[in-house]
Amino acid sequence: MSLVGVYLGVAAVAVVGLVRTMRSQARSRAYLELALQEEAPELDHLGPALVGLVADARAIRTSLDAPERILAQAGPLGALGGDAEELDSLLRELSRELGDWIGAVERLGEADRTRLEELSAQPRQLERLFREENYAIERHRGRGRRTAAQTLAQVRALFEAFERELQRARDPYR
Repeated sequence: MSLVGVYLGVAAVAVVGLVRTMRSQARSRAYLELALQEEAPELDHLGPALVGLVADARAIRTSLDAPERILAQAGPLGALGGDAEELDSLLRELSRELGDWIGAVERLGEADRTRLEELSAQPRQLERLFREENYAIERHRGRGRRTAAQTLAQVRALFEAFERELQRARDPYR
């Protein structure tokens, strides 16, 4: 093989990588634009720690869009090639973010923890789901287990419920 062939091969691999990166960045921009279109949550009745928890929950919920879309496009055969790599990377990042969020819930002060428990049971349910998933959301599943798409849908539903519950205005007569 000639040196020119090696250079052409390396250039081809670089072009494929560049195209994948550009596609991924375009998708990310689209998700950010969608997230910015949502109305800001009304959280004046919450302390700073709980407001931060809601903001983080919203960011994680928004980040679910990319892996959900890849799984929906892949169909029953699953993601292949570059999409599989991207999906695995997104799921690893999501697992890390979810673990960090659960850790933030555990680190809340006593007053914030009590207030959170009064308003929402979702953090406990998210923690239980994550524990059932062995603290990692993965593309490959054993028989009889939820699919990654089912897990992501459940995580989304729990975060949406969490956001709704914490946005409820407090009772002025309380």
